[in-house]
Amino acid sequence: MIEILLADDHLIVREGIKSILRKYTNILIKKEVDNGENVIRELKREKYDILILDISLPKMNGIEVLEEIRRKNFNIKVLILSIHKQRDYIIRCFELGAFGYLTKDILVNELIKAIYSIYNGKKYISNDIIQEITDIFDFINHSSKKLSNREYQILIMIAQGKHIKEISKDLNINEKTVSTYRQRILKKLNLKNNAEIIYYCIKNNIININLYM
Repeated sequence: MIEILLADDHLIVREGIKSILRKYTNILIKKEVDNGENVIRELKREKYDILILDISLPKMNGIEVLEEIRRKNFNIKVLILSIHKQRDYIIRCFELGAFGYLTKDILVNELIKAIYSIYNGKKYISNDIIQEITDIFDFINHSSKKLSNREYQILIMIAQGKHIKEISKDLNINEKTVSTYRQRILKKLNLKNNAEIIYYCIKNNIININLYM
């Protein structure tokens, strides 16, 4: 029996998924929760094979949940089910250990395929974004040094054209700390300045090139 923890803040989505999976006698939605904090609370309390996780959760979003799962070393395979198709979300989820990524407009049979694949230890990504898989995994696997979560966040903000003062205000950290993170990013990625950060992020499809057109 494949035992699943389902995390989505929309009742209609949870009911839809439960309705689909009721037809499969070897798949069980053992518990459902509607926010990120309850995901972590439930993983401490009970054992599950797969977590089906939305990114846009209240109290603790899906990315934060993945970070906490990694920190706590929970033995759980995570399948992201989200409306988001942006590459930075996809990249970050796989970097943080997600086994699969589906968008919410998938066909029913693809959800089932993803569950079985992930249960058997295989990665899965939905067909509507399969074209992006090569460069996504190339970025993940061939970055010479991984950035920390904060460094990655600041990398994207710099690439979006934000200045140190803006980043400092948005993240509620002082400007000197932002500058220190920026220097670490440059060193880890072997870049020289903000222009190269922007080029790097566009080249690796971390941000959308349309922002600069």
